[in-house]
Amino acid sequence: MSDTERYTKYYETEFATLMNKTIIGVRDLTAQEREDFMWGDYDHSPVFLFNDNTFFILSKDEEGNGGGFGFVGSYVPISDADSKTARQRLFGEDN
Repeated sequence: MSDTERYTKYYETEFATLMNKTIIGVRDLTAQEREDFMWGDYDHSPVFLFNDNTFFILSKDEEGNGGGFGFVGSYVPISDADSKTARQRLFGEDN
C-alpha cells in the first residue's frame, strides 16, 4: 500500500463524521476557547459551524498545538492534471 493510499484510508476514517454536513457559519475562536485549548492570544483559527450543532477547528497538528490554516480551492482530479504542480492546480496559478 502506498503512502497516499494509507493516508487516504486514515483521513477517510478520521474525518468520516464530516461527510454530508452543511457548513452554516464560520467564526474566529473566542478568547475563552483559546484559553481552553491552552493556545496563546496569537493563535487564531477559524471555527466552522455545521447544521447539526457540531464544529471543525483547524490546528497546526494532530496534538492541537495551536491554530491552523486550511487551503480552499477547486478540485482537479489527478487523471485530468497536466504538468502543473499540485499548488498550481489548487490555486489556479499559471506559472
